Amino acid sequence: MLKPIALFCLALLPLTTNAAIEKYATSCGNRICFHWWPKVPAIPGWHQDRERNFDMGVNLLVPDDRGFSDAPAVIYARAVYKPRVPEVKSLDALIEQDRRTFLAEKPDGAVAEAGKLTTGDGHRLRSLTFFAPHSGSWERVAYGEEGDFYLIFTLSAQDKASYEHGTPLFEAWVGRYREAP
Repeated sequence: MLKPIALFCLALLPLTTNAAIEKYATSCGNRICFHWWPKVPAIPGWHQDRERNFDMGVNLLVPDDRGFSDAPAVIYARAVYKPRVPEVKSLDALIEQDRRTFLAEKPDGAVAEAGKLTTGDGHRLRSLTFFAPHSGSWERVAYGEEGDFYLIFTLSAQDKASYEHGTPLFEAWVGRYREAP
């Protein structure tokens, strides 16, 4: 019974956005959970981890020979539906919230501006690094905004070598993302 209700609710979602967003509704116990994430290009040698996508609320890609838990690096994209975060008034506020959360959780952490990344349709995304070497956290995060969504693209590595190895792949991947026509 929940499946028809979920599909109906999904059909009611706003159509004002033109971001390339995949939208899903699933049964979560006695309620319906909505999942949104950017539709991203495939990466040769990597696969989408569908089960983790729903668990984590992201579009997660892992190397073909690895799973999420044993991959030296993963790449994922997340779409934050603006009406669900009314306290976040701008993309800069979202970035600042992420920065504060990271530094509160990782006392050895450092956040720094990284070069802007350009998507396949010319959008310039602000990007930052979130490093906490003692915690095994090496991330590059690119932030964008399309329609009713904030977009977050992340390279997350367990060590510096995996981060450096994954960075060109991540930059090229973001460069191939395009807004829906």
